[in-house]
Amino acid sequence: PRLQLEGKVMLSRTRKLIRLQTQEPAAGARCSLAGWGVLGHGELSPTLQELEVAVLDARMCNNSRFWNGGIAPTMICFQGQRQGSAPSKVR
Repeated sequence: PRLQLEGKVMLSRTRKLIRLQTQEPAAGARCSLAGWGVLGHGELSPTLQELEVAVLDARMCNNSRFWNGGIAPTMICFQGQRQGSAPSKVR
């Protein structure tokens, strides 16, 4: 999927370009994720959501206590910074 704006954006003090990552973040890195995601009742959020996370080692996430081998090489395993967050995965 690709995100495309309907028109041009004028850059300003509050609207700036961001540099995209060229490699996946290392375990322990703190990152900010953004996306629409699925709400509790199964439909996509109408507003963009943001979550601060810490990247986890994929081998740890793949153990039987968490994802039991479900983390593919194209995925990143992370944990939300709120207390009690369980490890999650993103493609």
